[in-house]
Amino acid sequence: MDRTRRPLNINANGLLGKSFFIFLGGLFFLGLTLAPMIGAQSDTLETDLEFGAIDWETGIVRAKGLGVPPDSVDNPTQRRAMAKRAARIVAYQRLLEITQGIKINSRTLVKNLMVESEEIAAEVKGLVKGAQVVKEQPFTDGSFEVTVEMNLNRIEGSIPNGPKIRKPEFAPIPSKPEAQNMNYTGLVINAQGLKLRECLAPKIKMEDGQIVYARDLWPESKVGVVGYVKGISMAEMHDKVKSNPLVVKALRVEEGSETDLVINEADAQSIYLEPKNEKFLQEGKVVIAY
Repeated sequence: MDRTRRPLNINANGLLGKSFFIFLGGLFFLGLTLAPMIGAQSDTLETDLEFGAIDWETGIVRAKGLGVPPDSVDNPTQRRAMAKRAARIVAYQRLLEITQGIKINSRTLVKNLMVESEEIAAEVKGLVKGAQVVKEQPFTDGSFEVTVEMNLNRIEGSIPNGPKIRKPEFAPIPSKPEAQNMNYTGLVINAQGLKLRECLAPKIKMEDGQIVYARDLWPESKVGVVGYVKGISMAEMHDKVKSNPLVVKALRVEEGSETDLVINEADAQSIYLEPKNEKFLQEGKVVIAY
């Protein structure tokens, strides 16, 4: 990540200059076009952007903003205050831009819903403004760097559910397996080696197209955001699913999708074999390992 500090054009009232918004627009375009697929990330759990990051393991969106004091103000206290305020404004703006570029599912970005609905746009912007300031770093030249964070669950919670979809149907099995190890605490999908892009609401399907896991299976529930973790061992220890997750292997990424996975029918049936397993699905206790 490029940590080079860039001076920001602010006037004596602390408002951002026109040139800065042009600069921000360029950064936003860069963020959208360079959002990587998981298969291309070999050493990080984050989608790193020039001005922030998305940690898909912890569900944290992070953004940084830099503010410099205006030359037109001489009072040191006022200069520091204006630089700090400018840094916060920039950090929140960058957090909004990162949020707009997050995929909800295989077809939709957060930005798409914001364009379609003024209500959703206002809610997402409100969530961003309510993000937590986690670090304020002053520099000797009078500038400030501010870091803000927001949990992905807050974004997901603002997105309306679609119409309820049918749960998968299976052929009867001759005998039910012993229940000795079936007290599962979550689901781990092994997607190692697949080129997969992170999103808030991925679908897990069978080869015949039936949906095994998706937020719209339970529109009455607030299904949480899945976790994306590097390596099976790390996935099995993730807070979402420990201490006894059910692990199944993904066959492939669904054709025409960057985000949805396909598993075989036997594995899908093992997920629904115990009715109580549905509870951890509703709670979003699902981790995808790559």
